[in-house]
Amino acid sequence: MIKKGYRFILFSLRFCLIPRFKGLTRNLLFTYSKATLLKHFSISLKLVNKPIRLMRNTLDLHLFFKKTTIILVGLLLLPVTCANALIAATAKAIEGNAPQVANIDLAASKHGFTVGGVFYSEASSNLKGNGVNLFDGNLKPSSFSVKNFYYDSLDNKLNYADKDGDGIDTYKPFLLSFTSSKWYDANGKALTNISQRLACDNAYTLPLTLEITAQLKTYSKYGIPKESDYVPVTKRYQISHKPTVCYAQPNLANDSSNNTEYQDLDGPDWGKGKGFIPQDINTAAKNFPSTGSDNLRFYLLLSGITPQEVVNINGSTIKSSSGDVTLLLSAENTPGWGNSTSVSGVKIVLKGPTTSTAPKSFSPVTFQLYSDKAKQNKLYSFTIQRWYITPSADLVSNQNGAISYCRGIGYRLPSVADYTNANTSMWSGGIPGRNINGYRRQLSYRGTNGKWIGGLFNEWGTMFNQPIHYPGTNWATRHPIDWYWTIDTYQGNPLRIDAGDGDMWYDDPSYSSHQIACVSP
Repeated sequence: MIKKGYRFILFSLRFCLIPRFKGLTRNLLFTYSKATLLKHFSISLKLVNKPIRLMRNTLDLHLFFKKTTIILVGLLLLPVTCANALIAATAKAIEGNAPQVANIDLAASKHGFTVGGVFYSEASSNLKGNGVNLFDGNLKPSSFSVKNFYYDSLDNKLNYADKDGDGIDTYKPFLLSFTSSKWYDANGKALTNISQRLACDNAYTLPLTLEITAQLKTYSKYGIPKESDYVPVTKRYQISHKPTVCYAQPNLANDSSNNTEYQDLDGPDWGKGKGFIPQDINTAAKNFPSTGSDNLRFYLLLSGITPQEVVNINGSTIKSSSGDVTLLLSAENTPGWGNSTSVSGVKIVLKGPTTSTAPKSFSPVTFQLYSDKAKQNKLYSFTIQRWYITPSADLVSNQNGAISYCRGIGYRLPSVADYTNANTSMWSGGIPGRNINGYRRQLSYRGTNGKWIGGLFNEWGTMFNQPIHYPGTNWATRHPIDWYWTIDTYQGNPLRIDAGDGDMWYDDPSYSSHQIACVSP
């Protein structure tokens, strides 16, 4: 564009000014005296029949050329009808059309986010640009990590246009602003709190809309103007949840909704008065329970699917691949443990090794539940990594007797860490930094040394064989006959754990009135 303009100016000057210069040179005369060089100098100029005369008595050669240059340049500025008119019309470079950002929708389709290590966008073909996208209901809006929009999301050919045919500036093709995002509910109201789960918490009107925006401009290699205005590159995705397990609920009798005397009862994966919050349905080891015993029961509280639908899809009986543990499923209301309200759920009863049926060892077993008949959509999963057997509440012994009994059935006497995640002056293998003699309701996990932190009691709560706790089991019926031996000692004295709240104490090795339980592996 600008090159054409300059050519036009030069063309005009060529035909209008050059004839004037010819006349100028014809009338430029130099006279000087032979005796003194340039002592007397006379210039006579004639331009359009109007003489111009310059006189100098004394002028050296350097000054002559200097002044002459000034005069010649000045002459170019004198009014000349043709040239003056053309220069006035073309002194400013000719302006064309600004370049444009093209195919904005295509660029916007590359907006996306990462969830669970997977990047989602319309351009990646794993997200719908129009329609509702379903995710795990335990995710929060804050779980969606929006990706910044970068130059590699743009194409120099597809996302650039120029009506004048100027090419894109390959050194600086685009300029992007910071990528921003905003959440809105189904009514178009902006969310101020994005820390609630999509399902279960009843915090949002679904579906939600995630709006992602970046401001973009482009540059041409030549031309005036050579840059476009900023244009918004915006994408909106609708987000809702799949059928979801909101809570896995064991006995609630000992959490902060019922026990106000103990501190720090609710762990990070525990919902007060609700139960365990699923952490990752695709990673079974992260979900409750990781421990088990015959006839223990818990309930799955659901959203987006009914308990009976889950039973119909998965069946009323689910056996592990090894056959060691079986799940019995039914659609029933929760018992209203503690101060909780009875609600509908999927009741799951564990059936597994007992004193009479125990194999010589136990191997971890994983279970998966689905929300569809094709068993493509996972609803919940968990892995039982330790299995516990207790002979009877009537069988008591000293520590040595308990050790012998467990060895006899191929199991071992539990450590403190197989029962509780508490810490005291007698034991420091619980949750690091938590010096409370009583468990925290939290899923058990392995510490940095590979040893378990927590076990049966912190996961399942009060373990009494009572209708309001775990009826039909062999665990103790009440306190204070609910102390269970461990293999660990304090100053030579064996430690015992309370099945009610997971606290500990020690006794003389000869004391013979505590309960026996065994664990494998």
